[in-house]
Amino acid sequence: MKFALINVYYQFGSTGKGIKKNYIRLKKLGHEVKVFYGAERQDVDDPNVIYFGVPFSRAIHLLGCKCFGLEGSLSNIATSKLLRYLDDYKPDVVWLSGMHGFYLNWNRLFAYIKKKRILTVYSMVDEYPFLGKCCSSFECEKYLTGCHHCEHLKEYPESYFFDNSKRIFDKKRKAYEGWDDIIFRSAPYVVDKASKSMLLKGKEFATTDSSVDMNIFYPRDTNKLRKDLSIPEGAKVALLCAANSNVYKGAEYFMEAANLCTDDNIVFVQVSFDGDRSELPKNFRAVGFVSNQDRLAEYYSLADVYVCTSKSDAQPNACLEALGCGIPIVGFNISGVPFIAPNEFGTFVEPFNVEQLAQAIRSVPHKTEESVAACRAYAISRFSIEATDTKHREFIEYLVSRVEKTTKENQILADQI
Repeated sequence: MKFALINVYYQFGSTGKGIKKNYIRLKKLGHEVKVFYGAERQDVDDPNVIYFGVPFSRAIHLLGCKCFGLEGSLSNIATSKLLRYLDDYKPDVVWLSGMHGFYLNWNRLFAYIKKKRILTVYSMVDEYPFLGKCCSSFECEKYLTGCHHCEHLKEYPESYFFDNSKRIFDKKRKAYEGWDDIIFRSAPYVVDKASKSMLLKGKEFATTDSSVDMNIFYPRDTNKLRKDLSIPEGAKVALLCAANSNVYKGAEYFMEAANLCTDDNIVFVQVSFDGDRSELPKNFRAVGFVSNQDRLAEYYSLADVYVCTSKSDAQPNACLEALGCGIPIVGFNISGVPFIAPNEFGTFVEPFNVEQLAQAIRSVPHKTEESVAACRAYAISRFSIEATDTKHREFIEYLVSRVEKTTKENQILADQI
């Protein structure tokens, strides 16, 4: 069977990592697979991983979104390239992931797939598939009846002057109408919301947990890293891996919690820090982006607690990676975050209540060999590639049977004609 995986990135960010894992899994099952990504060219030496992006076109798309609210409507040159690749490849299944990111005219892509009647899987890595222009509904419930007068206009993908949320919502509604060969797949929390939305009522859904390579994310020796960061002996370490520039990750709450804990023996470490370094509290260590996954696992292993400050997240990969390294989670009781861990390995407080967040961080005990082993055992049992392989394989078998059935039916019709 021929699969085409389409995403904004490959092996970069949570969705890029997910695409790479899916690519490897499908190949192991004996399928022919090609990945198509369009945001930024990456150093990938694999002829089956294809970059179709056009940097100038993406820049125009970004400007068009910010100034005129034209999210998902531009990047036509890049989209034409992608459609030519699909014409040549002729996939049996198209597997969509992040359809936003200023790299694609998704409406043209959807129309193409729908016309060709290609079986489609849409991985809902966020809530974008069933909202207007937004990637998260936050507290808004307009998606139940129809997006309009957007309350989050200036949040990604931001539009400074024009509100096209209703227009984009209507475009998605028309695209989904009569599209029966599509399955929306995500974590249970997202599937539950999506099934109630105006756009996706009556559509087919499949639930799944994200998976993490536990052969990478396992407890590491961190004595050198601790010295490099000048962390005092006996100090508890709280970790966040998120960029300040990503408004959905809520890094500002991590900084506020650090300011509340300056008299506690706690050091706050933020990886991917891209904020203002001029006035960091004394208990704060700012670390830039870490691309090396083994190095990233060291930072997780350094911590006593991973702090998830996401404002909205279906199933945050960073939390799953931290659990794999034996580190419990503290975060806000919001969206899909509290569903990632039981009370033994997760504490979830009132959304955006930084005092409660700081107190929860204080309350987490220093890790021990026993606590690390127990936390990792939980992560392996639920989020390891091996644990999710069976469900994934069953889903792929279902897709194959769907394609074979459709092919057989089309052949019967052709013979009758």
